[in-house]
Amino acid sequence: SLLSYSQIYWIVGGLPKHQDRFYLKNVKNKIIKAYIIGKNISFFKKQIANSIPYIVSNNIQRAIKNVYKDLKLNNRFKKSILLGVLIPSIIYLIFAWIVVGVTGSNTTEIATVGLGRIMGYKIIIIGNIFAFFTMSTSLLTSGLGLKETFNFDFKIKHFWSWLLTVIIPLFIYILGMKNFIQILGLVGALGFGVNGVIYIFTYWFARKKSERHPEYILPKKLTMIVSVLLSLIFVGGLVYTIINNF
Repeated sequence: SLLSYSQIYWIVGGLPKHQDRFYLKNVKNKIIKAYIIGKNISFFKKQIANSIPYIVSNNIQRAIKNVYKDLKLNNRFKKSILLGVLIPSIIYLIFAWIVVGVTGSNTTEIATVGLGRIMGYKIIIIGNIFAFFTMSTSLLTSGLGLKETFNFDFKIKHFWSWLLTVIIPLFIYILGMKNFIQILGLVGALGFGVNGVIYIFTYWFARKKSERHPEYILPKKLTMIVSVLLSLIFVGGLVYTIINNF
């Protein structure tokens, strides 16, 4: 599995098997650092020594802290995050600029349709293939994530997890909501509205129950005011969208 990734911060440990050996020749260039934990530290040190940089962390809590410290020192990691946000944003901005520049006030809900009407059927085919893969891959990832949340976190059986994932979009379609912008508005209100309120409650629960003292914490009065305002915005947007759509 290490071969599938790069820039790896590897927490390693546990109970070694009989005649267990590490073959790191093909992955050592992918591993930035190893963090050894557990009771068999000497075994893992022998396996890793002279292959990759490592540190003895002893336990998982200390390993995570050590990883966090090293991540803060890694400028390449910071650049990766920045580029990962910037590149898709710039591509989408250029795409939107081209579409609006070509179609103007005739821009359609699905941008590639309006673009194809002006530039020909080939653009419709190419544009909609692009749109299909762009939307289906992101929705597939979100759907699988939601199904696994039901399955692993809420202990719901596989079939029912799958059904809960697909039944709501199907129900919305059956209700007659086939307008793309309308569906985006409803899903956005439900998703961001409900999730936003959940995140706020999660923050306060973590602030009260957490055993770890964070590096920075907002003043309680300011946080309370912001939490109330955000909750009102989320709930208000949700109610407004539901009333307008139904």
